[in-house]
Amino acid sequence: MTISGIYPVILYGIVAAVGDAVACAAVSLKSFLVVPIWVPFVPAALAWIAAGIRGIKAEGLIGVGAISLIGGPILAARMISLPMSVDDRMAVGFSTIRQALAISLVVMLPLSIMCILGGVMIRASIARGLSGLPRQDS
Repeated sequence: MTISGIYPVILYGIVAAVGDAVACAAVSLKSFLVVPIWVPFVPAALAWIAAGIRGIKAEGLIGVGAISLIGGPILAARMISLPMSVDDRMAVGFSTIRQALAISLVVMLPLSIMCILGGVMIRASIARGLSGLPRQDS
């Protein structure tokens, strides 16, 4: 992978990490939400779909997923504990990062794989449609 190929991976990874952090923070604060719980997951899913459509190579797509799934819980813990006093930050941050890691492994990992593969399939169908290849209908 070249240096110019790393920039999109980092960019999509950071955007997806922020979306993942928002979703993890929303699950932690779900009693304060006025929207359905699935709505905060949409930005991260769209970022992963966009990375798949972008045409990033397989190792780059793994990098996007890794950046977002590791960075998301860290950002979520920071977002939730930031407005608190210094005494409460450690307890709340530890609890949030524990819950966010569980969410990232149980919900976000399968979601990221499905969205990235969905983006790759969208890109392939667009390329097939533009090239004029005939469809194989069964």
